[in-house]
Amino acid sequence: MKVFKVIIGIISVIGFFAIFTQSCIIGGATRDMSPAAGAIMGFLILFAGLTGITMPKSKLATTVAGVLYSIAAIIGYTSMAAHPDLKNWAIAATVFGVAFLALGIFVRKEMTYGEKPKFKMPKQ
Repeated sequence: MKVFKVIIGIISVIGFFAIFTQSCIIGGATRDMSPAAGAIMGFLILFAGLTGITMPKSKLATTVAGVLYSIAAIIGYTSMAAHPDLKNWAIAATVFGVAFLALGIFVRKEMTYGEKPKFKMPKQ
């Protein structure tokens, strides 16, 4: 699971540069708020991806990253009328958010070094 979180985090960091670049290019051509929404969405995806990369073992960080992806998806869906490329990024943020929320809620906490297991071995 840790590798999965790191891979999604790396994809998110790369996606941030794509979203931010697209928003800046569209910002020069339009006068509405969709470029700002795209930039905010990009930063949320960046923060969620960095959270997934830096703290892959933390259950709380996984849940926080899932919430950030979900907020980014909501922003993408609400402003995709003026900026149609946000639809693709909103779908990706939805998939990443659901994956991170599912991992944060349903997967048990991994044991760290020095932690004792919570179960007892049967005697033979």
